[in-house]
Amino acid sequence: MSYFIIGGTEKAGTTSVFEYFALHPQIRPSLRKETDYFRQPHCSEDGYRALFSQNDSGQVLMEASPGYLGLARDVAPRISATLPDCRLLFILRDPVERFQSSYRFHRSKFFIPDWLGIDDYVQLCLAYDEGRIELKDTPFDNPWFMDVLPAGRYASHLQHYLEHFDSRVLLLDFNQLNREPAAVMQRLCAALEIDGDFFRDFDFFRANTTFQGRNRWLHRQGMKVNHALEPVLRRHPRAKRRIVSLYRKLNGGGTPEQATLSPTSARQLRDYYADDVAQVTALLGSDATSPLQWRHFHAA
Repeated sequence: MSYFIIGGTEKAGTTSVFEYFALHPQIRPSLRKETDYFRQPHCSEDGYRALFSQNDSGQVLMEASPGYLGLARDVAPRISATLPDCRLLFILRDPVERFQSSYRFHRSKFFIPDWLGIDDYVQLCLAYDEGRIELKDTPFDNPWFMDVLPAGRYASHLQHYLEHFDSRVLLLDFNQLNREPAAVMQRLCAALEIDGDFFRDFDFFRANTTFQGRNRWLHRQGMKVNHALEPVLRRHPRAKRRIVSLYRKLNGGGTPEQATLSPTSARQLRDYYADDVAQVTALLGSDATSPLQWRHFHAA
């Protein structure tokens, strides 16, 4: 028995990879995709294994909690102490694209109020990151939505995982996953020592795509039902896709207003991430078309 964690980042295809692997006979997925188990201080292997079906025979236990990357300082040592031989995958997406996608996703879930446009959200997050305002000065009571900027500084977070897991950390470019999902999944299978032929003629699909609900009440109820039934739906992803497709026809809307970055905001975010992007580029290597490989990394 071995362990495989898809640890991030948010809005970078983690749900799709999880659902692809959930269909593989040698993988045993967690009952809920995002267990977030290692975000708590007290962890044990027995407690972790309780989050997986006890009836499946898959030899690799897998979960996907994209919040683990941004919380690396605390989470990495907890995973290491509990599952020292675990393998981890981090899918890295352009941090400015990820910020915009994250905003749209959280708007669609009603976590970000409708009146807060994306450019104002950028300014709010920058002020919070620089210590010019406190959480009480924002419309949020959860710091998660104000820590979205530093969450995109991948290199600083990855260092914690690489210090603990070294060559058991796998880095993947989000764009490569989109370009060649079959090749990526087959190579991931090789790294996990399971059968990659399963994905040779696989019907790849995109999971967890963001959309608005025209009727807010119905959309809220739909999210509640989805959460309650997740352990069942995760075991039948094709059935879930059909249900979601029908729901989108019934209540789906378009992109929320004020959800596209202005040139000024985009430039501010590019400047914010410039140093980290350079570090990640060096980490992935010069061959940008083939960054999927186990890597050693030594912090500067």
